[in-house]
Amino acid sequence: MADEHWYRTEVRMVCCADPWEEDIYYSRPELYTTKYKVLSTTPKGVWVQGFMQPKTFVLGTAMKQFAVPTVELAAKDCIARKKVQISINEARIRGMKSELSHTEEHLRRLESQ
Repeated sequence: MADEHWYRTEVRMVCCADPWEEDIYYSRPELYTTKYKVLSTTPKGVWVQGFMQPKTFVLGTAMKQFAVPTVELAAKDCIARKKVQISINEARIRGMKSELSHTEEHLRRLESQ
């Protein structure tokens, strides 16, 4: 277990900006996979720790895990998290469109009086 590791992949936006201007030249997503050293294994899960980070317990049977045993699973987990984030944001957008429509209708009624 001395060299056992678990992994977490995250997407971060990186950008290049001119320090003397407010314009951003470009922005793009980059994948970062963090390697977590397995400190100990228990019947319920594992204790992991990343570089300069506190140790974290990862429940082995949980639907959502902070880290996973392989880089491939970490990428799949990242994709699943992004899909959930997209569905949450799409629901928020639908709500905002409904609120906007309601407010515009209210304004039309006010203007027609």
